[in-house]
Amino acid sequence: MAKQLEFPELNDAFTQGRERSVDAAEAKLYSRGVDDGDVPALKYILNNRRPDEWQDKRVVEAGDNLAKSLQSMRPEDRLELLERQEQANV
Repeated sequence: MAKQLEFPELNDAFTQGRERSVDAAEAKLYSRGVDDGDVPALKYILNNRRPDEWQDKRVVEAGDNLAKSLQSMRPEDRLELLERQEQANV
């Protein structure tokens, strides 16, 4: 790190290298999701680019009717909520 501070051009080269590697990783993830149909990659992309539509967990507002909120949840989300509640009570 000291050399990077001593030589700003070295720091710039490291920064550019990191940025290029992140860009390449993003492109690969996108390609695997869209071109190859890799479901986990697609899920990751959608969760991050449209979290309001594709988030893993539903948020229950404090003022909501609990029964209504539970009914609107997917069955696997209700099960996960129940399991977390059970773990908290142990």
